[in-house]
Amino acid sequence: MASLPALQLGMNAETYTLVALATRSSESAAAAAKKYEEMFQREVKGYYGAGIEQLVNDPNVDLVAISVKAPDHGQAMKYVLEAGKPFLLEWPAGCGSKQTMEFARAAAEKNIKHMVGLQDRLNPLIGKVCCISCISWIEHTVEE
Repeated sequence: MASLPALQLGMNAETYTLVALATRSSESAAAAAKKYEEMFQREVKGYYGAGIEQLVNDPNVDLVAISVKAPDHGQAMKYVLEAGKPFLLEWPAGCGSKQTMEFARAAAEKNIKHMVGLQDRLNPLIGKVCCISCISWIEHTVEE
């Protein structure tokens, strides 16, 4: 649910509505659904276990945000791609470049809109590293 705050801020609050979520256990699904129902004052379905298949086939779900550990992306993506639903997949997209390319290829073949989210893009340390890398690249380019 790491993507949820960004989807619920500002203008996005009118664009995106949380209607369902899936977790590993019935207890965590019920607790998470209750938390978000109270937060947003509307019903949120809580799927669990193999519930990702039910979630992606829910007619009220138009976009699926996959925010599980990378080793579990494959199972979730199988159902999302079969259903043809647009998706937001958290980085790393797959367990290695081969799986990541398989996801991208399958989405492209089915013309499924998708995006890979980078949670750390706003992390100050990551910004500093990128800045240092950029300066180093510019200095190297100028010296040539």
